[in-house]
Amino acid sequence: MEIPFVEMTPDRKREALSRLEKEITTTEEEVRMLKMLREIAQGAPEARVCQKHGVDKERLREQYRRIVHKRKAKARKYRILSFDGGGDKTIISLAMLKRLEEKAPFLKNIDMITGISAGGVNALIMALAGKRGIVKAIDLCLDFWLDKVTVIPHLWTLLPGILGIAPFSPNSASIENFKSLLAKTSDAAPPEKLTLAHVCDYDMAVFVFNLKAQASRLNYSQERLLKNLRKKFPDDCHQFGKESLEEVKIWLPFSYSNMRSIVKFADTDLDASLLHAMLGTSAAPIIFPVFRNTVDGGIFAANPSIGGLTRAMSHLSLSEGEQPPNREPLPEARLENIEILSLGVGMYDNYIHAHNPCMGWGAWIFDPHNPLALMNMVLGSTYTFSNIVSAALLKDAYFRLDTKLNVKTYQLNSKPVKLKMLRAGMDAWIGTAYEWLHERGWTTSRADD
Repeated sequence: MEIPFVEMTPDRKREALSRLEKEITTTEEEVRMLKMLREIAQGAPEARVCQKHGVDKERLREQYRRIVHKRKAKARKYRILSFDGGGDKTIISLAMLKRLEEKAPFLKNIDMITGISAGGVNALIMALAGKRGIVKAIDLCLDFWLDKVTVIPHLWTLLPGILGIAPFSPNSASIENFKSLLAKTSDAAPPEKLTLAHVCDYDMAVFVFNLKAQASRLNYSQERLLKNLRKKFPDDCHQFGKESLEEVKIWLPFSYSNMRSIVKFADTDLDASLLHAMLGTSAAPIIFPVFRNTVDGGIFAANPSIGGLTRAMSHLSLSEGEQPPNREPLPEARLENIEILSLGVGMYDNYIHAHNPCMGWGAWIFDPHNPLALMNMVLGSTYTFSNIVSAALLKDAYFRLDTKLNVKTYQLNSKPVKLKMLRAGMDAWIGTAYEWLHERGWTTSRADD
């Protein structure tokens, strides 16, 4: 709650005036307001100052609140927590996050949580839990991935999966597991009735890959320009670009989000089901069925930092200066106003030493030392590419936290291996991450900024 200027101590009044004089003397009205505040700071009664300048007392106070609001929006950063995808390896992300939060609580100060695949499930649960329940949500997610997730729930599904006529696992086990997790997180509604509207304290974006999306052949800027031209010159341009504006069906990245979006590749319908978002973002091809024409978002970006950055810029450009309920004013849509903490899922030695440059498909797929090498290379490259681009765009405002993992992908999904992943996350070096959080002000309450 902002303290009225007249109720501040003399030192606080001088400090507040100093800030305002440096930052907002852009209009005649603002200059007059600063002059009045200066007189009040020097001891003149508020009522007499308002009468002298012919300004209502409530008008003066409202203008002061509005300008302070404007200054805060200009000064603050938009903070994003990003979860990589990676199935059960997300245990590592959660373990590192749990240790960071215990050492220096910061999760109540973030603005947005984004994730993909298993990381998307984490992001959704933590955003749903809200500021009061987010720490407990970390433990809920850890327990879920350690104890509840079973990739192949029934042995009889193995044969169709091996023959390639069906996925290895039906959705039935995932549906029940996700319902249980949602029920433990929120009692606002039955699990199947929880929607994006129930995510209130944080902005959130969970990514999937839509196999048959509707898309214009033009990008957003071209489409907007063309529509403006047709409005201005209807007689000359009624046929111009008609073919280009027709939509085509292609596969596209897509996000479930409670944030505003410039482009249409996001389900910002607040009635969208959280259960559906969980099933879509975790629908790994071959392993699980396609869910409502969507599959695991890790297909296009196992590290969702770039996706989160894009959604944040789109949201801020449409919401600039607004103040969401119980939150600080939103900053301008500028890269320098965005900071990202990206949580990895463990790195392991996974490379190809091409003794024979003429490698055939057998070596790319059935090499006993690196099975499914081609698939691992294609999917793994999305981690590093997103990491490189995010660091290039945000520089020091982007921090990547990851650790070494001595487990191969084909060894995953057993209890002993899950415990090894938990140990890897608990032993990871987080000192530099803590320093980054501290230097960037993530560990400081917004009210103290």
